[in-house]
Formats: sequence, structure tokens, C-alpha cells
Amino acid sequence: MAAPDLGGPVERDRLDVLIVTVRALKASGIDDPLAAMRAELEGKLRAGAGGKDAADARGALALVNALDALAAESEPPTR
Repeated sequence: MAAPDLGGPVERDRLDVLIVTVRALKASGIDDPLAAMRAELEGKLRAGAGGKDAADARGALALVNALDALAAESEPPTR
């Protein structure tokens, strides 16, 4: 999966850095470097966050999962 079009080189650079960071953490032995963030967001949703808080948590959780999927790809990020 190719990185989504985020609008410009600065945004792509930021995404590349995030992907490289997650890969480096996994390579250093941290199996799921995003686990704490994912658990916190899932907890907010389970606790019944509503309205904008729930929408924000769902959006952030989707980003965390997408970042994890991108980092799991075998090819390094492309510009």
C-alpha cells in the first residue's frame, strides 16, 4: 500500500518519519510500539465517549492502525 497523498512534501516527510520510527522500535524489540496509544483510544471509546470526543478517538485510532499497517509493509516509504 502506498502512502496516501497528504498534500505536500512536508506532510509526506512527517509520515515517512513516523513510519521509520515505528519500524525502528519494532526492530529494537518492541513488538507493538503503538499499543499504549491504541489501548488509550479504545478505552475512551469503551468508556462511552460521545460526540466530538468519540469522533476524535475513532479518527485517531484509525490513524494509529493505518500507521501500524504502513510500518508493517516490507518496502520503505517512498517520496
